[in-house]
Amino acid sequence: MGFLRILLALSVLVVHANFRHGSMELIPADLAVEIFYIISGYYMAMILSLKYQNVIKAFFINRATKIYSIYFVALLFAFLVKLIIAYRHQLPVFDIGMYPMLAQVWIVFSNIFIVGLDWQMFATIVNHHIVFSENFRSAPFEFARMMLLPQAWSISLELYFYLLIPFIVRRNLILMVLFIGSFLIKIILFYYGYSFDPWSYRFFPAELWLFLLGTMAFKYRDILNKIPKSLIAIYFIALVLCPGKNQDNYQYFFIYLLSFLIIPKLFTLSKNSKWDRFIGELSYPFYLIHSTVLMLFSSQPINNFAELLFIIGLVFVLSFAIERFFYVRVQRFRLATLKHFKKETKNAEPIQDVVGPALLPVLLPSD
Repeated sequence: MGFLRILLALSVLVVHANFRHGSMELIPADLAVEIFYIISGYYMAMILSLKYQNVIKAFFINRATKIYSIYFVALLFAFLVKLIIAYRHQLPVFDIGMYPMLAQVWIVFSNIFIVGLDWQMFATIVNHHIVFSENFRSAPFEFARMMLLPQAWSISLELYFYLLIPFIVRRNLILMVLFIGSFLIKIILFYYGYSFDPWSYRFFPAELWLFLLGTMAFKYRDILNKIPKSLIAIYFIALVLCPGKNQDNYQYFFIYLLSFLIIPKLFTLSKNSKWDRFIGELSYPFYLIHSTVLMLFSSQPINNFAELLFIIGLVFVLSFAIERFFYVRVQRFRLATLKHFKKETKNAEPIQDVVGPALLPVLLPSD
């Protein structure tokens, strides 16, 4: 599964780099993010059912520690790079004083704590007031320009899902009602022409069904594990060949279905691979820091393939450094926390530190 996750993160980088080499795009960024939702739903159902049963507090602490520990490192890196660029071009670092006080608080809070970054895609400022905007790209003020890590809005959706999933993962009726309700919201928005950004993949009520699709893939894993391996090859070909999202792109729904079908099989085939796990563990820091590296080294769309490879290589190196030299130390705190809850919960199953970051979960340890 690690290869798929890093491919999705790499696809987002390529799109954000505005790289075009003929028709090369890898996977459309919006589709890549939505597949991450499905993967997240699968992993959360797995670890809540097998590892964190009856220890919800440990689940929340582990999630927050993993997400925010690496996020804060990426945020600090982005802030330092912004300082460098501001000094180089004699620009203000974070000039928000001209905006309403509520907007200033919202900008600072969401940049630090992630929550609310997605909401900013549905808002703008008019006459010194925050107002609703159905299309932030045509709005007079774009909150996204105030985000140090613009792609982190998707982690905000992950956080909402994490707050919800422990209470519904074993309640099949509630899960199904939420799945159907969210899917209907998606279809209704699609029908009335709201298939454009941000409604296409940033509106949590219309994206919840994708998380739950992954959850159901775990529940039906015994059946889905019987699918032929050839379907996985078809899946990756379909991913790469799928065109970017234009309005009314029904092909995405075909990819959603294929994701549901192949994720359990792909997990079974890759869970014991150390290389696959190694690559997968880099995907979360890779996803977080790529925009900062692009901001530092390239202010224009990348047309040179060698430049793109250099940036990808640098992001990989930095991701490795964050994962190995920083996060390993954070693990000690997490493991100590888990041991504490294991002692308090006698009837709970043994807890292991098996979960990766919210958006890009890590595979089960090989040991």
